[in-house]
Amino acid sequence: MKLADFLIKRKQEKKVAIVEGNKEISYTELYDRSSAISCIIQKQLKQRAHIAILLPNSISYVLAYCSILLSESVIVPIYYKSTTNEIEHGVNYCDVSMIITDSDGEKRVLNSKFNHNVTVLNVYTLELKSIGKLDTQAIIHSPDCVSIMLGTSGSTGSPKRVMLSDSNMIENALGIIQSLKYHGDERFLVALPMTFASGNTSQLVVSLVLGATLCLYQAPLHPKLFFEAAKEYRATTTTIVPSVLKTLLADGKDYSDYAKTLKVICFGGGPTDSSTFQKLLVSPLRDKFVHMYGQTEASTRISHLHISKDKDKIPSVGRPLYNIIVSVDITDPATNTGEIYVKGDNVMVGYYKEKTSPVINGWLATGDIGYVDNHDYIYITGRKKNIIIYSGMNIQPEEVEDVLCQNSEVAEALVYGEYDPQYGEVPVAEIVLKEQGAITDAQLRHFCSEKLSYYKVPVRIYFVDALQRTFNGKVARKRSNSYA
Repeated sequence: MKLADFLIKRKQEKKVAIVEGNKEISYTELYDRSSAISCIIQKQLKQRAHIAILLPNSISYVLAYCSILLSESVIVPIYYKSTTNEIEHGVNYCDVSMIITDSDGEKRVLNSKFNHNVTVLNVYTLELKSIGKLDTQAIIHSPDCVSIMLGTSGSTGSPKRVMLSDSNMIENALGIIQSLKYHGDERFLVALPMTFASGNTSQLVVSLVLGATLCLYQAPLHPKLFFEAAKEYRATTTTIVPSVLKTLLADGKDYSDYAKTLKVICFGGGPTDSSTFQKLLVSPLRDKFVHMYGQTEASTRISHLHISKDKDKIPSVGRPLYNIIVSVDITDPATNTGEIYVKGDNVMVGYYKEKTSPVINGWLATGDIGYVDNHDYIYITGRKKNIIIYSGMNIQPEEVEDVLCQNSEVAEALVYGEYDPQYGEVPVAEIVLKEQGAITDAQLRHFCSEKLSYYKVPVRIYFVDALQRTFNGKVARKRSNSYA
């Protein structure tokens, strides 16, 4: 079964498919309008062409998405706030033949330097324009089964493009639906960009499979505004990243009256420190929180932990979804830790135009270090590529970050390795304080020394106004110059 089949199945349904502010669209309208755009695509391009979507979270984004599915082409989402250079790289690298965008996006791409002919389709006016090298056509390299190419988190280097098939996403959606007991009446409050894996699969695709309703959050991320939107839209579920979770918990107020319809608040996509878990456990909304673990290469979701029900398992990321197998390549027998491997029909087809792949015989090497306990709960202790090697001793930066965040003056922390001629690497930290000047670097280092071995204590601390983040809200990891 294909994703487009779920849309076709509901083409006679008057049920609301998407809500955006005071605008809404039914499944019948979604199908009819997507079909009209699909006809334009099919007249202009051959099947299997790569088509970029350069649109914010909107009804128009979903229309573009569904029209590409109906035309049996390949979706290439591009983050709407991308720079011109990033757009050019995405279009050129992914061999995009068409960009579906709005008037603002059209202005931004008309003077771009593309290596081949690119057709720009305005989703509102349906007008077509040709730009780039008009005498050169894009040559695609994706297998026939691929339906979308999602960008990775891009915490280091240029993000790769993950090729996923319809069956990858549908299988992952079914696992999410079974685990969270979703049904067709769900109303998803969408705050994450749908251009990335979690917004794409765990919200947009799951909603299409269920025939549910997407409610697009448009306001700034503030606790009161967020929960007011949940109440207004009668949202039943939402998905957020740890930085947003911290924002929602920041003022310590009780928003239970605004969240009566919310059953599930999923969070994940990066480490969550122990102080945040402590806040969750005393929150009036604690029964709603679900800690998730996933990767773009696994379509998105791998496991779930229900915070209230499984509080004795914190900080585990939970058990695998029913249709996913997890294994650990143990490299430290003393702790049974090693790299985590994942297998299932949700595992990606591969990286676009990359010769190497982390998938071998169906097993995805996640790059995450951790262990699985006797009850199949997964624990992530760090990232393989984030390890700092100090004079032959391994340091997991996440462990140091967690300790730093236990200090009452620290809002956020990022730990990484800096080159050192004697020790190879030394740990350093960037710190965002809740109040400038509230604590010194010496005091923070002393705080760490009481909780960590000497070699794990940051040798330098830099106080910064904010941590750099990737497009989808994750902290941008830094690498030492000692890495090859």
